[in-house]
Amino acid sequence: MNAEIDLLGGFAVRIDGRPIPPTEWRRRQAASLVKLLALAPRRTLHREQVIDALWPGAGIDDAGPRLHKAAHFAKRKTATRRRAAGRRLRHRPTRRGRAALR
Repeated sequence: MNAEIDLLGGFAVRIDGRPIPPTEWRRRQAASLVKLLALAPRRTLHREQVIDALWPGAGIDDAGPRLHKAAHFAKRKTATRRRAAGRRLRHRPTRRGRAALR
């Protein structure tokens, strides 16, 4: 699976060359999670870091379910039928402000 994420000049995601239309990102927090992880070093953040960035001031008990829901919708939007079980997304920075995930 090859994912390309444009962050400059507007948010756009392509999975294996197939664009995900902006209307598919109805859950703003799912898109925010994808953006945040695309910019993170090594594409990983501790859950408290994500919660602080997306829901500042919210406690872990309140924001934990929100993070779970955002991750669920982000996975649904970026999933492909070809993806093998257990395969991880790998970040590969490219030119033009893009982050490609493999």
